[in-house]
Amino acid sequence: MNILLAKKQMMLSFIVAISTLFFTSLSFSYNPGLNYLPARDDVSTGGINESQQGCVYRESDAAGGSWTVDDCDYIGAHYACYNGSEWQVAQALGGIAHPGEPRDGDAGSQIKSVDLWDPVKADNLCKSYFGPSYFFSVPVNAEENEKLGAAITGMIASKKRTWLYYYSNTNNIALTANYWLGNRTEYTNLLNANLGNAGNLGGGVADCTLINRDTGLWQDAPCSEQYAFACYDSGAWLITAAQERWKSGFSTCETEYGQQTLYAVPRNGSENNAIAAAALPSGASGLVEDYNKVWLNRSDLAYEEFFISNQTRQAWWGAGQPTNRGNADCTLVDSTGNWIAEISKT
Repeated sequence: MNILLAKKQMMLSFIVAISTLFFTSLSFSYNPGLNYLPARDDVSTGGINESQQGCVYRESDAAGGSWTVDDCDYIGAHYACYNGSEWQVAQALGGIAHPGEPRDGDAGSQIKSVDLWDPVKADNLCKSYFGPSYFFSVPVNAEENEKLGAAITGMIASKKRTWLYYYSNTNNIALTANYWLGNRTEYTNLLNANLGNAGNLGGGVADCTLINRDTGLWQDAPCSEQYAFACYDSGAWLITAAQERWKSGFSTCETEYGQQTLYAVPRNGSENNAIAAAALPSGASGLVEDYNKVWLNRSDLAYEEFFISNQTRQAWWGAGQPTNRGNADCTLVDSTGNWIAEISKT
């Protein structure tokens, strides 16, 4: 396939842009509440309340266990890691004077925290500390939150605040819509929760998830099958005209409906029903029945039987990537679709 190259500056800006693609919300049944910081408000921005926009860390139980909204770039914290059953904390390295302590940046000087909210760094740390089955994540029920709280409280550190994969997305979702996002959802509507990874479509390994729009039920299927995609645009659910493999959902949603559109997963029954009721897209080809099965952004491609909702394109880096070995300042896509850092030949 053609090799795609991009300069480092373009790659970095693209990564920042796509980091907003993960989501779930406080509309799931577990709602711990959020602790806002009024001091972050900027009166010059009118009706926008900055205290309610940012990334979320969890305090230790001794500090009240609150989920607090703070600045994603300049506040430092540890990272919450989950493997489907157990919670661990990837502790910040700290400095010479304060080892194991998260370090804040300086917003005034635009010096970002070394321990900022960064899902790629957090995932790498979780895997490095605890093994490949662990991911940077967010609790979706009270039992998980309690287990994470115990892990945080057990840390040896004076600052125990711990980043969660939970943040606001006002770039892609209007303030009037539900704009709090994460990488797991408590809500599912599986056709058969006991099917496991064998699925029931086409044989072989079924690592990706479809919704049957006639029933609203989900089922796993081989990711190579070609179907339309479920896209979310500030409160509205849309179906694409194009039918492609699961991985093409990111680009297809954006191509057909704009860069503000997310390849997504319904967060509750109402959103699930909205996908089922969505009108056929303009330019749809084939029979109406061709658009009954629609891809959702949910898969266990990263680790067997641990389904992640709303993955980002960052997931497509190959093993050990990105790397700057040999001043590899550009990005290419290899024949298997993985991203590889490469030295510029121009």
